Amino acid sequence: LQQTIERDEMSACVQRYLNRLPDSYRAVILLHDMHDLTATEIARLLGASLDTVKIRLHRARIKLRAALKAGCAFSYDESNVLTCESKD
Repeated sequence: LQQTIERDEMSACVQRYLNRLPDSYRAVILLHDMHDLTATEIARLLGASLDTVKIRLHRARIKLRAALKAGCAFSYDESNVLTCESKD
């Protein structure tokens, strides 16, 4: 139960930063990482070129990683579960 709570808290933390990304970046991350679509499928769905989708996905991950690094302090608890504490 504790691990489920901690995982939900981590998801909520990441979701807050994901929501701050521009729509075009957020869309490709969600479609790729949460809905398991391929870059080709995303390109077709969004009416964008494959190269555009790949670039957006790459840039979105860089932006998300930087935002998380700047705003969160990550650590492992006694159960070796990754946790996130806001630096704000």
